[in-house]
Amino acid sequence: MGLPGAIQLTAGLLIIRCSDMEDLLRRLVLLATATGRALIEAPVPRRSPASEAKAANRELSQLA
Repeated sequence: MGLPGAIQLTAGLLIIRCSDMEDLLRRLVLLATATGRALIEAPVPRRSPASEAKAANRELSQLA
């Protein structure tokens, strides 16, 4: 995602090191921008409607 060392993001944990509230706000904006960009740039897997239906049916049969 290209975040500076002052922002550490791992599963279930976000650490932001800052010197004051203005610095914190700057880093939060940077994080939001980088996160949004990563979501936009991430490839979205596409499946056909038929494969979606098969997957849904498989999930339902596993629940029963």
